[in-house]
Amino acid sequence: MLKRLERMKKLVELAQDDLEKASTYLKGIQQQIALHQSQIEALKSYQSDYIQQLTRRESTTLQQLNTTQAFLDKLNTAIDQQTEEVARLNQAADEAEKSWIEFKTREQALVKLYEKIKKNHDVKMDKAEQKILDDLSGRQFFLRNQLDD
Repeated sequence: MLKRLERMKKLVELAQDDLEKASTYLKGIQQQIALHQSQIEALKSYQSDYIQQLTRRESTTLQQLNTTQAFLDKLNTAIDQQTEEVARLNQAADEAEKSWIEFKTREQALVKLYEKIKKNHDVKMDKAEQKILDDLSGRQFFLRNQLDD
């Protein structure tokens, strides 16, 4: 029984390690999402500021317009790439969250089973101890009665 309890304890520890790794992985993906979201916001802000500066100019040559359009196209491409990366990371986060839930469920089940096994072990040990105490008490009673006779 003690070996089973030790094995279960080891399984609980392994499940807790797996859960911690899954949690760390999920947090890492969430941090990456936040980083890319902030990059998107920064690019959009820069794009908006750049367009506002253009509208304030009084005269613009054809070459300046072409250069400006090329630059805005690159900004749009960067925004699209960041948006796609966020979408990809959101999918990865969904999968990581599902995995985390599975690890959490497994860890909770193993903890519950471990506690049940430990409780059964403790009950058996208490009963064995009580039996030994009862036997000793009975022997002492028997010895006293023999001495009194």
